[in-house]
Amino acid sequence: MFGAEVTDDGKRVVTCDPVNKLYYCDLSSLSGGLESFRGSSSFLPFIKLVDTLDAQYTVISNDETLFTFLTNKDAPKYKLVRVDLKEPNSWTDVVEEHEKDVLASAFVVNGNQLVTCYMSDVKHILQIRGMKSGSLLHQLPQGIGSVSDVSARRKDNTFFFSFTSFLNPGVIYKCDLANEAPEVKVFREVAVPGFDREAFQATQVFYPSKDGTKIPMFIVAKKDIKLDGSHPCLLYAYGDTVKLINTSKIGWMKTKPNEEDDELVKDRHGEAH
Repeated sequence: MFGAEVTDDGKRVVTCDPVNKLYYCDLSSLSGGLESFRGSSSFLPFIKLVDTLDAQYTVISNDETLFTFLTNKDAPKYKLVRVDLKEPNSWTDVVEEHEKDVLASAFVVNGNQLVTCYMSDVKHILQIRGMKSGSLLHQLPQGIGSVSDVSARRKDNTFFFSFTSFLNPGVIYKCDLANEAPEVKVFREVAVPGFDREAFQATQVFYPSKDGTKIPMFIVAKKDIKLDGSHPCLLYAYGDTVKLINTSKIGWMKTKPNEEDDELVKDRHGEAH
């Protein structure tokens, strides 16, 4: 299914098939402007940039004719590339493909900075990078969890993102980039009655499978508990390679005064099924 969007500067329309086609139209080249096509049966004069069957392209931003895309072209784990529409055959890498982490999304904020979201060992990592060079500036300390619904605009020095974890069913953070160091604060939060997440901690460990592959496991337990095998444990596993962190077990971990009721919850990802 094709989709179309107008660039932030309002000068171009970009249309694409999510998998393999990418075209653009220079609105400034229209003698009568876009309004001249209202009610007309004529097509906009789109120009082909990509028309192959080998990769996916998503527009991230542009500076005049210089466009930045998220793509899996020669990069199964995705990367950011840049091309000048004046030289459509000359593409350069801005953020190269990571050795093991998947670049899930990217957004432009604060004028000349990028927010990149990586999937790393079944958890999300948010980073702030330079727009021009792609160099890493900061990694946000959101902890072990899943990031979704990033809301960012290039003209703003703040952005918002939703976050869930084993200990938090939902929180919206506001990140301020006005100063040199990012400032992350809670904007909205879901509270679970009877559950004090400060009494618990989530850690990630790795165990080898039969073929030697390291399988990530999350252990969620009270901070003062001894992991000596003497406590009850709820263990579950799944083989879905894209399933993110599940918050449904929070109800099992409500704070209780009786130490004998301590619960230990493990989540093992990628076990054979």
